[in-house]
Amino acid sequence: DAHIFVNSLFPALDSADSSASAIQNLSSYNEALEQICDRQQIGFIDETGILDEKYYEEDGVHFTEEFYSVWADYMAEVAAL
Repeated sequence: DAHIFVNSLFPALDSADSSASAIQNLSSYNEALEQICDRQQIGFIDETGILDEKYYEEDGVHFTEEFYSVWADYMAEVAAL
């Protein structure tokens, strides 16, 4: 009776090293994840709307400590926990 949710992948800032293919194709990955979740009737949580540059570390990829509570609260809200 467990409810499964899949989170979207977070984009990097434009200032991040974008040479990695994973960063370049992120929107395609998220679209594919969402389609798979729809087919499998699994919840998909798109967190891209909660992102703000202030939550990124200097490398433009990783997040500051403050972001994780924002992320957890958003996931709980969307999942109705």
